[in-house]
Amino acid sequence: MVAGRTPTPGPQVPPNNDVSCAKPRPLPNWALKTAMAATGTALAAVLSARLVANLWFYAGPDSYNLVTTRLRYLFVPVLPAGAWLLMLRIVVVALLATHVVAGVTLTLRARRFRPRRQGGEPARSRASMRATLTRLMPWTGALIGLFAVFYLIDQVLFEAPPAADAPLAPGGAYQVVDSYGPLAGSLSVAWIAAAYVIGLLAIGAHALHGLDTVSFIAAGPGAFARRVRKWLTPVGVVVFGALLVAGLLIPLGLAGGWLR
Repeated sequence: MVAGRTPTPGPQVPPNNDVSCAKPRPLPNWALKTAMAATGTALAAVLSARLVANLWFYAGPDSYNLVTTRLRYLFVPVLPAGAWLLMLRIVVVALLATHVVAGVTLTLRARRFRPRRQGGEPARSRASMRATLTRLMPWTGALIGLFAVFYLIDQVLFEAPPAADAPLAPGGAYQVVDSYGPLAGSLSVAWIAAAYVIGLLAIGAHALHGLDTVSFIAAGPGAFARRVRKWLTPVGVVVFGALLVAGLLIPLGLAGGWLR
């Protein structure tokens, strides 16, 4: 060692008990978008099945009650009456929770990394239909969530068992449940009918954007995929839109007196 010269320190070895403070890597956006697309598709399928069942409302109380009763006793005697409907509601709640968590996470990330103008204000997207539906997604999603909670509570609390003097279904296997009366009674109340209409309109706006996203994910890149997507989205809009219109006409028909 040369006199008057300070030795250069060597590399420091961390102690054996040193714990890394690195944060766990969050879920990537593609995984959250895929989860949203999958859960949204499943929820749309359940809703479509419900809207198809509601078409028998136009056939009158007897036809509608018979259809809903057959659905109630669908898996008897493997499952008790109505048990599979309860399990389906639990699955719907789980799908809805996953959809909401993924959507809120993506929305917060998008706001955090959105380009900003001078002065710190977020840059706005172009005023197109797609951009408008994208901006409305959080609001329509919130309305759908409230509508779903209200609808499930209404279904559980006001689901009446078959009356003792109820007629037997064809074949005499079970008694017919009166589902027409409670539904018509609920939708005859003005504020419930308004909530039902607003909920279905929010579902329509939300699903219109979601269907375009799902068709893009399902089709993928390429010329053939673009042709599939070109036809898949309009067909889905027409079918789902027709079911929504049929559902919207139920409270309007009850209010107008041509449905009883």
